[in-house]
Amino acid sequence: MLNRFWNDWELKSSKEDIAIDSIEKAIKTLFEFMPKEKIISIYIKGSFVRREMDENSDVDIVPIMLDNESLKKVKELNKSRATNYAPSELLPRSLEEFENNKRYSKTTKLQGGIDTFLRNLHNYKLIYGQELDPKKYKIRSDKEFLQGHLFAFRNTFIPMYENKEFGFRELIKQIFFLVQREIRLEGKEPPSSWNDLSNSIKDKEHIVHDALRLRLNPTKDSVERENLLKKLQKYIEELETKLNIDNRLN
Repeated sequence: MLNRFWNDWELKSSKEDIAIDSIEKAIKTLFEFMPKEKIISIYIKGSFVRREMDENSDVDIVPIMLDNESLKKVKELNKSRATNYAPSELLPRSLEEFENNKRYSKTTKLQGGIDTFLRNLHNYKLIYGQELDPKKYKIRSDKEFLQGHLFAFRNTFIPMYENKEFGFRELIKQIFFLVQREIRLEGKEPPSSWNDLSNSIKDKEHIVHDALRLRLNPTKDSVERENLLKKLQKYIEELETKLNIDNRLN
Protein backbone atom coordinates (compact mmCIF):
# COMPACT_ATOMS: atom_id res chain seq x y z
CA MET A 1 0.00 0.00 0.00
CA LEU A 2 1.44 3.34 -1.06
CA ASN A 3 1.27 6.42 1.11
CA ARG A 4 -0.04 8.88 -1.49
CA PHE A 5 0.57 11.96 0.64
CA TRP A 6 -0.19 14.19 -2.35
CA ASN A 7 -3.87 13.20 -2.10
CA ASP A 8 -4.15 15.75 0.72
CA TRP A 9 -2.81 18.58 -1.41
CA GLU A 10 -5.18 21.29 -2.52
CA LEU A 11 -4.97 23.19 -5.81
CA LYS A 12 -2.46 20.92 -7.51
CA SER A 13 -0.64 22.52 -10.43
CA SER A 14 -0.52 20.96 -13.87
CA LYS A 15 3.17 20.14 -13.26
CA GLU A 16 2.22 18.32 -10.05
CA ASP A 17 -0.51 16.36 -11.85
CA ILE A 18 2.03 15.24 -14.44
CA ALA A 19 4.52 14.38 -11.69
CA ILE A 20 1.96 12.32 -9.76
CA ASP A 21 1.10 10.31 -12.86
CA SER A 22 4.80 9.68 -13.46
CA ILE A 23 5.30 8.54 -9.86
CA GLU A 24 2.55 5.96 -10.22
CA LYS A 25 4.14 4.67 -13.44
CA ALA A 26 7.61 4.54 -11.91
CA ILE A 27 6.48 2.63 -8.81
CA LYS A 28 4.45 0.21 -10.94
CA THR A 29 7.52 -0.43 -13.10
CA LEU A 30 9.70 -0.95 -10.02
CA PHE A 31 7.29 -3.46 -8.47
CA GLU A 32 6.99 -5.37 -11.75
CA PHE A 33 10.77 -5.57 -12.10
CA MET A 34 11.97 -6.19 -8.52
CA PRO A 35 10.80 -8.68 -5.85
CA LYS A 36 9.11 -6.75 -3.03
CA GLU A 37 11.27 -8.48 -0.42
CA LYS A 38 14.27 -6.66 -1.93
CA ILE A 39 12.61 -3.26 -1.49
CA ILE A 40 12.96 -2.05 2.10
CA SER A 41 11.47 1.42 1.65
CA ILE A 42 10.66 4.01 -0.98
CA TYR A 43 11.12 7.74 -0.32
CA ILE A 44 10.44 10.82 -2.41
CA LYS A 45 12.60 13.91 -1.98
CA GLY A 46 13.28 17.22 -3.66
CA SER A 47 11.13 19.92 -5.20
CA PHE A 48 8.04 17.70 -5.56
CA VAL A 49 7.89 17.18 -1.80
CA ARG A 50 8.47 20.89 -1.16
CA ARG A 51 5.86 21.79 -3.80
CA GLU A 52 8.43 23.98 -5.53
CA MET A 53 8.66 22.31 -8.93
CA ASP A 54 9.56 24.32 -12.00
CA GLU A 55 9.59 23.40 -15.67
CA ASN A 56 12.97 21.65 -15.31
CA SER A 57 12.23 19.68 -12.14
CA ASP A 58 12.49 15.92 -11.88
CA VAL A 59 10.80 13.78 -9.23
CA ASP A 60 13.44 12.06 -7.12
CA ILE A 61 12.19 8.61 -6.05
CA VAL A 62 14.62 6.79 -3.78
CA PRO A 63 14.03 3.04 -3.37
CA ILE A 64 16.03 1.68 -0.43
CA MET A 65 17.15 -1.75 -1.56
CA LEU A 66 18.24 -4.67 0.61
CA ASP A 67 21.68 -5.01 -0.94
CA ASN A 68 23.97 -3.62 -3.61
CA GLU A 69 23.08 -6.30 -6.13
CA SER A 70 19.43 -5.25 -6.14
CA LEU A 71 20.53 -1.59 -6.19
CA LYS A 72 22.51 -2.32 -9.35
CA LYS A 73 19.42 -3.85 -11.00
CA VAL A 74 17.29 -0.79 -10.22
CA LYS A 75 19.98 1.46 -11.69
CA GLU A 76 19.88 -0.63 -14.86
CA LEU A 77 16.08 -0.45 -14.88
CA ASN A 78 16.12 3.32 -14.59
CA LYS A 79 18.69 3.61 -17.36
CA SER A 80 16.61 1.54 -19.78
CA ARG A 81 13.07 2.56 -18.81
CA ALA A 82 13.25 6.10 -17.39
CA THR A 83 11.66 7.69 -20.45
CA ASN A 84 8.50 5.66 -19.73
CA TYR A 85 7.92 7.42 -16.41
CA ALA A 86 9.60 10.83 -16.81
CA PRO A 87 9.89 13.26 -15.08
CA SER A 88 10.32 10.74 -12.25
CA GLU A 89 13.68 9.09 -11.69
CA LEU A 90 14.52 5.99 -9.65
CA LEU A 91 17.62 6.83 -7.60
CA PRO A 92 18.26 3.74 -5.46
CA ARG A 93 20.29 3.46 -2.27
CA SER A 94 20.91 0.26 -0.31
CA LEU A 95 21.14 -0.82 3.31
CA GLU A 96 24.53 -2.23 2.42
CA GLU A 97 25.74 1.25 1.45
CA PHE A 98 24.45 2.77 4.68
CA GLU A 99 26.00 0.03 6.80
CA ASN A 100 29.40 0.37 5.11
CA ASN A 101 29.14 4.15 4.64
CA LYS A 102 30.40 3.54 1.13
CA ARG A 103 28.74 4.18 -2.21
CA TYR A 104 28.19 1.05 -4.30
CA SER A 105 29.69 2.44 -7.47
CA LYS A 106 31.25 5.57 -8.86
CA THR A 107 29.22 7.77 -11.18
CA THR A 108 29.85 10.76 -13.40
CA LYS A 109 26.85 12.47 -11.77
CA LEU A 110 27.73 14.63 -8.78
CA GLN A 111 26.37 13.20 -5.54
CA GLY A 112 26.82 13.87 -1.85
CA GLY A 113 28.10 11.34 0.64
CA ILE A 114 26.05 8.31 1.60
CA ASP A 115 25.13 9.96 4.89
CA THR A 116 23.71 13.05 3.15
CA PHE A 117 20.50 11.15 2.43
CA LEU A 118 20.26 9.98 6.04
CA ARG A 119 20.98 13.45 7.45
CA ASN A 120 18.07 14.93 5.48
CA LEU A 121 15.69 12.00 5.85
CA HIS A 122 13.23 14.01 7.95
CA ASN A 123 12.60 16.26 4.92
CA TYR A 124 11.64 13.35 2.68
CA LYS A 125 8.35 11.48 2.37
CA LEU A 126 8.09 7.73 2.97
CA ILE A 127 5.61 6.28 0.51
CA TYR A 128 6.27 2.55 0.99
CA GLY A 129 7.84 0.12 3.42
CA GLN A 130 9.84 0.56 6.62
CA GLU A 131 10.93 3.91 7.97
CA LEU A 132 14.73 4.09 8.22
CA ASP A 133 16.39 4.95 11.53
CA PRO A 134 19.34 7.27 10.77
CA LYS A 135 20.73 6.72 14.29
CA LYS A 136 21.72 3.20 13.27
CA TYR A 137 24.29 4.49 10.80
CA LYS A 138 27.40 6.65 10.80
CA ILE A 139 26.63 10.30 9.98
CA ARG A 140 29.04 13.24 9.89
CA SER A 141 28.62 16.16 12.27
CA ASP A 142 27.01 19.40 11.05
CA LYS A 143 30.46 21.01 11.03
CA GLU A 144 31.89 18.22 8.89
CA PHE A 145 28.97 18.51 6.45
CA LEU A 146 29.55 22.25 6.08
CA GLN A 147 33.31 21.83 5.68
CA GLY A 148 32.81 19.19 3.00
CA HIS A 149 30.32 21.35 1.12
CA LEU A 150 32.64 24.35 1.15
CA PHE A 151 35.42 22.14 -0.18
CA ALA A 152 33.08 20.96 -2.96
CA PHE A 153 32.27 24.55 -3.94
CA ARG A 154 35.95 25.49 -4.10
CA ASN A 155 37.18 22.41 -5.89
CA THR A 156 34.21 21.10 -7.87
CA PHE A 157 31.11 23.27 -8.31
CA ILE A 158 32.72 26.64 -9.11
CA PRO A 159 35.51 25.25 -11.37
CA MET A 160 32.97 23.11 -13.23
CA TYR A 161 30.60 26.07 -13.57
CA GLU A 162 33.38 28.23 -14.97
CA ASN A 163 34.21 25.44 -17.43
CA LYS A 164 30.52 25.21 -18.45
CA GLU A 165 30.28 21.68 -17.03
CA PHE A 166 27.87 22.66 -14.22
CA GLY A 167 24.69 24.64 -14.83
CA PHE A 168 23.73 27.95 -13.24
CA ARG A 169 20.51 26.37 -12.00
CA GLU A 170 22.50 23.63 -10.26
CA LEU A 171 24.80 26.22 -8.70
CA ILE A 172 21.76 27.99 -7.23
CA LYS A 173 20.48 24.71 -5.81
CA GLN A 174 23.79 24.12 -4.05
CA ILE A 175 23.63 27.63 -2.55
CA PHE A 176 20.35 26.73 -0.84
CA PHE A 177 21.92 23.58 0.57
CA LEU A 178 24.93 25.57 1.78
CA VAL A 179 22.70 28.07 3.60
CA GLN A 180 20.82 25.22 5.26
CA ARG A 181 24.11 23.75 6.50
CA GLU A 182 25.21 27.08 7.92
CA ILE A 183 21.94 27.31 9.87
CA ARG A 184 22.35 23.75 11.18
CA LEU A 185 25.82 24.62 12.44
CA GLU A 186 24.13 27.30 14.57
CA GLY A 187 22.03 24.60 16.24
CA LYS A 188 18.81 25.34 14.38
CA GLU A 189 16.86 23.28 11.86
CA PRO A 190 16.36 25.23 8.62
CA PRO A 191 13.10 25.13 6.66
CA SER A 192 13.13 22.53 3.90
CA SER A 193 11.21 24.83 1.53
CA TRP A 194 13.53 27.24 -0.27
CA ASN A 195 10.89 29.95 -0.17
CA ASP A 196 10.52 29.49 3.60
CA LEU A 197 14.31 29.39 3.95
CA SER A 198 14.58 32.78 2.28
CA ASN A 199 11.75 34.21 4.41
CA SER A 200 13.45 32.99 7.59
CA ILE A 201 16.55 35.14 6.94
CA LYS A 202 15.81 38.80 7.64
CA ASP A 203 19.08 40.18 6.26
CA LYS A 204 17.98 41.23 2.76
CA GLU A 205 21.60 41.29 1.59
CA HIS A 206 22.03 37.58 2.34
CA ILE A 207 22.78 35.48 -0.73
CA VAL A 208 19.75 33.26 -0.13
CA HIS A 209 17.47 36.07 -1.39
CA ASP A 210 19.46 36.40 -4.62
CA ALA A 211 19.34 32.63 -5.06
CA LEU A 212 15.56 32.51 -4.65
CA ARG A 213 15.00 35.44 -7.01
CA LEU A 214 17.11 33.80 -9.71
CA ARG A 215 15.51 30.42 -9.08
CA LEU A 216 12.04 31.91 -9.61
CA ASN A 217 13.13 34.19 -12.45
CA PRO A 218 15.90 32.40 -14.38
CA THR A 219 18.25 34.62 -16.34
CA LYS A 220 21.02 34.20 -18.87
CA ASP A 221 22.25 37.72 -18.24
CA SER A 222 26.02 37.40 -17.81
CA VAL A 223 26.26 40.39 -15.46
CA GLU A 224 23.62 39.02 -13.07
CA ARG A 225 25.24 35.63 -13.09
CA GLU A 226 28.69 37.08 -12.48
CA ASN A 227 27.36 39.19 -9.60
CA LEU A 228 25.90 36.10 -7.95
CA LEU A 229 29.19 34.25 -8.37
CA LYS A 230 31.11 37.11 -6.73
CA LYS A 231 28.63 37.19 -3.85
CA LEU A 232 28.91 33.42 -3.52
CA GLN A 233 32.70 33.56 -3.34
CA LYS A 234 32.48 36.21 -0.61
CA TYR A 235 29.94 34.10 1.30
CA ILE A 236 32.22 31.07 1.08
CA GLU A 237 35.16 33.10 2.38
CA GLU A 238 33.09 34.31 5.33
CA LEU A 239 32.07 30.74 6.22
CA GLU A 240 35.65 29.51 5.90
CA THR A 241 36.82 32.29 8.21
CA LYS A 242 34.06 31.38 10.65
CA LEU A 243 35.24 27.76 10.63
CA ASN A 244 38.93 28.70 10.53
CA ILE A 245 39.57 26.47 7.54
CA ASP A 246 41.30 26.89 4.19
CA ASN A 247 39.59 25.15 1.28
CA ARG A 248 41.13 27.31 -1.41
CA LEU A 249 42.43 25.70 -4.54
CA ASN A 250 46.13 24.93 -4.42
